[in-house]
Amino acid sequence: MGAPPSPTLRLVTTDGLTGLPHRRQVEAIGEVLLQEATRFDRPVSVLVLSVDQLRRLTDVHGREAAEQALKNVAAILSEDPKMREGFSEGILE
Repeated sequence: MGAPPSPTLRLVTTDGLTGLPHRRQVEAIGEVLLQEATRFDRPVSVLVLSVDQLRRLTDVHGREAAEQALKNVAAILSEDPKMREGFSEGILE
């Protein structure tokens, strides 16, 4: 395992609210994972989540409530032991 990313690199590759990777970072990591899967003939799975009713949550309860909902989803993905087993750089392998 390599050294942790520098604060500057982390700032430009992750979302400040959730701590999860930005779309471009997910694409870059995904490309590497697909290349490795092809090279080693391994299966690849992708989990895509959509937080439904986020706009309604914002309209009814305010931006802070919507941001907290996103933080909660990110925390579940990164802290749940079942999810963490396959968690790599904020995405599931």
